[in-house]
Amino acid sequence: TGLYISPYITCFRERIQVNGEYISEEDLAVLTKKAKDTGIEMTEFEFITAVAFLYFKMQRCDVVVLETGLGGRLDATNVISAPLSAVITGIDKDHTGVLGDTIEKIAAEKCGIIKSDCPVFTTHSQKPEAMRVIKSFADPITPDPSQLSVIKSDLSGNEFIYKGEKYSTTLIGRHQIENALLAIEILKGCTLPMSPQ
Repeated sequence: TGLYISPYITCFRERIQVNGEYISEEDLAVLTKKAKDTGIEMTEFEFITAVAFLYFKMQRCDVVVLETGLGGRLDATNVISAPLSAVITGIDKDHTGVLGDTIEKIAAEKCGIIKSDCPVFTTHSQKPEAMRVIKSFADPITPDPSQLSVIKSDLSGNEFIYKGEKYSTTLIGRHQIENALLAIEILKGCTLPMSPQ
């Protein structure tokens, strides 16, 4: 399983991972040179995305989680033609100089990751104006907060029951429960490819 995220917290190699392990310094150097040698002019984000894709191919990943950069529609990660799912987390007014100056415009840019025959997931607390835009592109799957019972939420993390199953996370803050519910729905709602035997 590959993971591509941005930004990083402590180490640039956090951005490109396989099975929870950062890309090695050696592989990063080799693939950086390979991407550079293409001679294709790229932005920094496009370049790092190309390196990540080369690494995931080299590692023969079955599944890759790609976090978009600023938006969606024009994002370098949006070259994927048939994603297993499209996930849109909470939309707010960010990067307004690039994505638009209203929630609706920003939501429309984010919805650019949606492809046909691709399940769409979003948070149940999405702003109403963002949800209207998302629903104009797809019929999103959202967590059901009526099925949630919080056991605890403190500085040691969160424990909760969702749809009859108990979960815990060491990530702090009640918003992490909402993130976890979204992840649970994605895992239950996606059909993952089977590895060849």
